[in-house]
Amino acid sequence: MTRIQKQRLSLLVLAGLLILVIGGGLLSYNSVTSLSRHAVERLATKQLGVKVSVDSLDIDPESESVLIEGLTINNPKGYKKGPAITIATIDIDARSLKRELLAFEDISVTGMNMRVEVDKAGTNLSTLRDQVAEHVAKQKPAKFKLVRVVIDHIVFTGTRVEPAMVRDAIARDLSPTVLPEIHLRGIGEVEQGIPAQQAVTQVLTYVINVALRAAADEGYLESLTPEQQRAIGAKLSLTDRMLEDAKAAINKAPSDVEKLKKSVNKTFKVNE
Repeated sequence: MTRIQKQRLSLLVLAGLLILVIGGGLLSYNSVTSLSRHAVERLATKQLGVKVSVDSLDIDPESESVLIEGLTINNPKGYKKGPAITIATIDIDARSLKRELLAFEDISVTGMNMRVEVDKAGTNLSTLRDQVAEHVAKQKPAKFKLVRVVIDHIVFTGTRVEPAMVRDAIARDLSPTVLPEIHLRGIGEVEQGIPAQQAVTQVLTYVINVALRAAADEGYLESLTPEQQRAIGAKLSLTDRMLEDAKAAINKAPSDVEKLKKSVNKTFKVNE
């Protein structure tokens, strides 16, 4: 295999993995050689249990960058007002494409739209999150040659949360809301790389939880009891809220990580 062929293969690994990380699917090295836009859609759909589609996948071997456009994740079974999540663009830059470790320097996710549909027990987003986590937990590591991943920085810009039921939204005067930028840093860094499955769960869980809390604040979840909202992660206790605020602050200002950690720990000790 020539250097260019190897480089193109590495970029295919990069593109496929990031699509599946954002979309909640899983990827083993055995599927890389045949990876294409349609293969990615089939893999993600199989792993998520919901239909996943991608409009375009543009790989630039010279700059080692990837542009993904039009990623759509349909609702899990039982929900009808889909899709659950759409993403306009995903821009990816890498710093390491070694076979044993894929390290992503910067990932920019722009124009994510999350539509919240509520039923008697929860929401489509919480069901999707839990479905992915359950699938990951059932994976048998020995069955695959797992890809290990480090993500230096991923930012979600222009993330919009809105009610899925338009008539209900109009009747209750509910409006869409745009979230502040969401930054995640150092995923898998301490462990010197984590399996792609764990990266899937960490990214998807965090972003969905932020969206659910925004939905609760905007009144989308009023049909659910406070206990149900806490159970799906839409409401937090005071201690949990402080921890989440600390995590958000750490992600925004990584140079102050240790200082923030010490401050948070001191606060909890004083309140014990």
